[in-house]
Amino acid sequence: MHNSHYTTATTVQPSAQNITTPKISSPSPVNYSLFTPIVIIILSSIIGAFFRKDKSTNSKSKDLSPSVKSSKTNALPPDKRKQPQKDRQTKQNDDSLDKTKLDSEINDIVHYIGISNLADTPEITGLFIDNKLKSAIDMIAKHLSLEDLRITVTRSNKKKLASDGRIKLAEVNVSNVGIYGSRQFKSRPCHITIYNGCEANVDRFIYIMAHELNHIVLHSVKKPCKDENDEERLTDLAVIFSGFKGCYARGRKIDNNTAGYLNDAEAEYACRKYDEMLNTAISKRETILPNLISSKNKMPIKYVF
Repeated sequence: MHNSHYTTATTVQPSAQNITTPKISSPSPVNYSLFTPIVIIILSSIIGAFFRKDKSTNSKSKDLSPSVKSSKTNALPPDKRKQPQKDRQTKQNDDSLDKTKLDSEINDIVHYIGISNLADTPEITGLFIDNKLKSAIDMIAKHLSLEDLRITVTRSNKKKLASDGRIKLAEVNVSNVGIYGSRQFKSRPCHITIYNGCEANVDRFIYIMAHELNHIVLHSVKKPCKDENDEERLTDLAVIFSGFKGCYARGRKIDNNTAGYLNDAEAEYACRKYDEMLNTAISKRETILPNLISSKNKMPIKYVF
């Protein structure tokens, strides 16, 4: 094939009769027919290789795309995959409640008792499991700064109904409580009666005991209430904002059996507000506290949260 590249022209030998005046013949045209098979072969190879590559790429893309999509979906944690549905449900719940009324009640509770960090419920849970109910109640009271109260507890198998017809799980005597922190308040005995159903679940037990003890807190700070239902609603909110939000959320509804005085939308909204307000309080505390400790005269200032 190398020689064929150099046979692009030929020469004519001179005749015997016309030696003196030789004529140089012009080069003959190139014979391109020799290239045709080579060009076809080369082009066929290039086109064939291109189509094979394109087919292979498409095949790989089709094979890989489902697994890639699946891996991206599965890479998300379950709570994130369900988030859009949860957000829609939260919005529906928010639309079904009276935010103005609930916000007013929450502001009342925060004004009278403040907002507390989450209680140490694992230790209380351990005491409940060991059937040390009195010790568990004492720890709940300590978190509420009621450790000075002389608390006594009795169990009752009687079925007692509340004024609204619902079955009572527990009750506490709140008459003549006295002002919070006073001598009368500290010396007053506190008796709690536990009825059937209160001990069915540890979260419900902690929630109910925190509810009963918060009745004492609200009476001691002289929080005015319009009626019994108003007091019960505010006491449920006091359970959340005194640091027992987790036990309240888990214990208020068990096997479609609901305890408490807030509906589902109100309970969910109040728990979210607790988280928001606690985070805000913590951030303000971190900002304000250094300024309070270090004043112009460098004298330390005690500040209790």
